[in-house]
Amino acid sequence: MLLAFFLTSASTGIVQASLSTNRPIITNAYPEASSGVLQIAKYADLLMYLPCNFLSLWVIENKGLRSCVLVGAMLMMAGSTTRLFLVYGSFWPVFVGHILSLSGSAFLKNPVTKLSNNWFGESERGIATGISIMSGPAGIFISKILIGTIMWNDDKEPMNQLRARSHYEFFIMANALFVTLMIIPSFFLFRDHPPSPPSKIASKIRLHFSFREAAKIISKNKSYFMIFLHFQLVNSVAIFGGEITTFLKPYP
Repeated sequence: MLLAFFLTSASTGIVQASLSTNRPIITNAYPEASSGVLQIAKYADLLMYLPCNFLSLWVIENKGLRSCVLVGAMLMMAGSTTRLFLVYGSFWPVFVGHILSLSGSAFLKNPVTKLSNNWFGESERGIATGISIMSGPAGIFISKILIGTIMWNDDKEPMNQLRARSHYEFFIMANALFVTLMIIPSFFLFRDHPPSPPSKIASKIRLHFSFREAAKIISKNKSYFMIFLHFQLVNSVAIFGGEITTFLKPYP
């Protein structure tokens, strides 16, 4: 169960990293893929996460854990399939498919806590949560290995435009294959609840709050806001670290 979720969630990292270190090669292969276009596509998950976050929470509460994960999985597969139309000579299928894929990231990130509570006992939840969270970085690592293996450093040179395009097309195909293979197990293995409760606490009936009631309770929790602020600061530093070369490029 945890393995199926880990593989499905890791697919978001595979797609997300496909527009990172290879940007000069993409721009060389596809002139329409300007720096601005690539930036919009790369950070589309930040924009899509806001509406999809609330939608995924509604799906979890009303349709169940399995439905939420499968919606995210289908969005990832739909986006990866759309990106394959790159072979017809345009970068725009990658742009559209990338945004479509990453719109499913909220559906694959939000279920982590509920998965740990539903399927694991108290002593196992910390480990299960940690493994689930590591799925994203694991997917990014796989994508970077594919980039380093398939693409050549001199693919960014104008004289190698045709070769760069061929290499990037093969990379997108390999990317889609990995995403598909990693997502398929979730359709067969993922369930809302285990056959028996993992602990006595999990078998208890809990109070149910509406979204508005829950938001009101959280707004009075100072510790929550401290954790929220901490994570925003960490994410801001991580994003700046990833983009620092963009700011330093004009300088020798």
